Amino acid sequence: MVPALFSLVEIWKRRDGAISGEVSPLLLVALKIEPQNTLLLLPENPESFNKWLNELEGMVLTDHTGDESNQLEKLRVDVLATMKSYSRKNQIN
Repeated sequence: MVPALFSLVEIWKRRDGAISGEVSPLLLVALKIEPQNTLLLLPENPESFNKWLNELEGMVLTDHTGDESNQLEKLRVDVLATMKSYSRKNQIN
């Protein structure tokens, strides 16, 4: 998974509008499966990352074909649950 993750993050770093739509679903799956490694590899540009996060709903989590709403909702819920769990585990007490 890690070599593929390196490639995925490199593509994400160089993304444009069209590429972002293609790579974002894969990046969400990576966040779900390997949250720590994925978050460590993302660029250290918080502005770019925040922009990407704000675009996710319209870009990735919208059912453009009319037959993916259940899959997209499951992906959304799974990624949110993983991120919340990851956040709780990594809080400094």
